[in-house]
Amino acid sequence: MVDNENFDNEGVNVEENLNRNTLLTAKDVADARIVNSTKVTYKSKLNQFYIWLKSNNHHDYIIESTKTINIPIPDDIILSFMGDIKTHSNGKFKVSSTIGGYWNSIESLHMSASVPISNTLLVEKKKFNAGMKRLIANDKQSGLMSNTEGKSPLDFTAYKLLAMKTLNIQRSYESTSPFSHLYLVLQWNIMKRSASVADCNFNNILWSDDCLIVKIFKEKNNQDGDKNKCIDIHVYANPTCPAICPVLALGLHVLTLPNISKDWKTFSLLRK
Repeated sequence: MVDNENFDNEGVNVEENLNRNTLLTAKDVADARIVNSTKVTYKSKLNQFYIWLKSNNHHDYIIESTKTINIPIPDDIILSFMGDIKTHSNGKFKVSSTIGGYWNSIESLHMSASVPISNTLLVEKKKFNAGMKRLIANDKQSGLMSNTEGKSPLDFTAYKLLAMKTLNIQRSYESTSPFSHLYLVLQWNIMKRSASVADCNFNNILWSDDCLIVKIFKEKNNQDGDKNKCIDIHVYANPTCPAICPVLALGLHVLTLPNISKDWKTFSLLRK
């Protein structure tokens, strides 16, 4: 028989995982500063920068054999690129988060190559961003741009309906863990991004008096935990509406996974 406590939620042996950590090089640790999804985003934006450099005959700053960018690049060329990609093909401005992604990818490229960005470019970046925010605000006010960015919020009525639906779906499939119901209810209650909810584990969910305490050690705006503090979020039961009760949702999840150890992540199915 295999001892479940020696394995994490993805079936990886914990001891082997720890041994692998000791083999990480300094470069491996440095690369870990950026999550894989962000690396993919940066790669896409830098590829656009590469194509722009090539099409504008800045061949001294690209390596065509590897399709990579050769830095350092003069500040005026970088600013010209930002000026060209600030709008969509229809002439509408790209949203601030998209513009910020281009700046971040260029900064990451310099950091990876240990090449500092000039103070002049940092000043110009600040001025550029300030100008973009004002232009975008003007277009939103005049109706030329959508007045919303990103996803629309989920209202309580829709949340309650989804909670009832996911709870009933899980009842229809007894072999399936009700992780989706718990995932939905817990995310609503702790009011954090989906990634923060997905990374919750039983070590970080505690019981105190009449409530659950969910501990959050890192967030989108605190990826490396440098704020040196843990956020304790208090989550309470809802006896008047079982469908949206986080305590009941957690209990159902635990009861359907009786052999789960405290080191397994709560949403094991989500991370497969």
